[in-house]
Amino acid sequence: MVVNFDLPVDMQGRADCETYLHRIGRTGRFGKKGVAINFVDGMKSRKILQAIEQHFGKEVEKEKKIVVVFIIFLLLNKSAQKYFYIAAGLHLI
Repeated sequence: MVVNFDLPVDMQGRADCETYLHRIGRTGRFGKKGVAINFVDGMKSRKILQAIEQHFGKEVEKEKKIVVVFIIFLLLNKSAQKYFYIAAGLHLI
């Protein structure tokens, strides 16, 4: 599973489509299915996601249920919480 807390952008702030492809390519290797979760929290990240969709000519599925399942998973799994906080750059209390 790949979680994009921030969608990748280049030095000019434009969508970095190749980095996005590299990231999500890690989710499904050797014919296996994978999951990539993108956090889109405003107009800026929404426009970046739209640019990525236009570049690849494919719409990224918008699935709010996945985010809810992910949050429940974090609430129930203490070791996943630690990893999530470290990956997000948050401090554990």
